[in-house]
Amino acid sequence: MKILIIGHELHSHSHSYIFNGIYIALQHLNHKVDWIYNDEEINKIKSENTNYDIILTELYYNKNIPIIENCKYIIQQPFLELFDENNNYQTDNFMFDLFKNINKENIIIWRPYLHLLTFQTPIFTA
Repeated sequence: MKILIIGHELHSHSHSYIFNGIYIALQHLNHKVDWIYNDEEINKIKSENTNYDIILTELYYNKNIPIIENCKYIIQQPFLELFDENNNYQTDNFMFDLFKNINKENIIIWRPYLHLLTFQTPIFTA
């Protein structure tokens, strides 16, 4: 499985340590993993039409995320809670709107501060 992590460079942000742990674990499971963190590297992937099975990212990088058909996107939910005028929870709708060019069925919203990294179906297999 080919996986792309788009996130903070190691030691540049506290979240970089989460990405580093995921990066090391996926390499240990013999997955092809790339970790990038700037627009130049993202644009290179886009211009070369590089394909990935999974892209793991967070909202800091939402403006320039590569759109790859049939790719699964694991996107960290923001650490803010969004509510509409009727006080209904709206973070999922906000997330889907930000990534409107990605098939909604291919988006997994990851909430690391609410529970451990778990999924309905196993997507990381050895």
